[in-house]
Amino acid sequence: MTMKPIRSAALALAVACTLPHAAHAAQPSETRDVAGKRVEVYGTMGQPLQVRVGGQTVIPPAVFDKDSVSMAGVQGVYGGRYVVIKGDTMGEACPAMFYAIDLSGPRPTASGALGTCSDVPRVSVDGSGALKLAFPAFRKAPAETVTFANGTAR
Repeated sequence: MTMKPIRSAALALAVACTLPHAAHAAQPSETRDVAGKRVEVYGTMGQPLQVRVGGQTVIPPAVFDKDSVSMAGVQGVYGGRYVVIKGDTMGEACPAMFYAIDLSGPRPTASGALGTCSDVPRVSVDGSGALKLAFPAFRKAPAETVTFANGTAR
């Protein structure tokens, strides 16, 4: 059975329109090389926040829904081994959440969402080499300080 040229062209166009194209693939909003590893942060309007290190997803895209992130990026690099990621929602109820990633081991480890929704934490590395994130009180959430080391936030 032979296809008529118009049907063949229509079928080819339909197939081409459904295949993923490189131009439509999500691009990282920020890329940094830290501790010999490539950190890629994805998250702009219409994309969920996601972080990959060396091609491995360490913060999955389900953390924020696709409409809640206006921009995500590296808030800072600390102690040569920690990366702090900020998910900026641009909302009034909860303007930002943060995530910490430890790049010192063979596999990167990430915290869950951290913070009080304030977008201005104080971040430092203490004498033992642990990452400290001090979040001020925000609305009804009290101030809190989180210590992140060896893949664990406490």
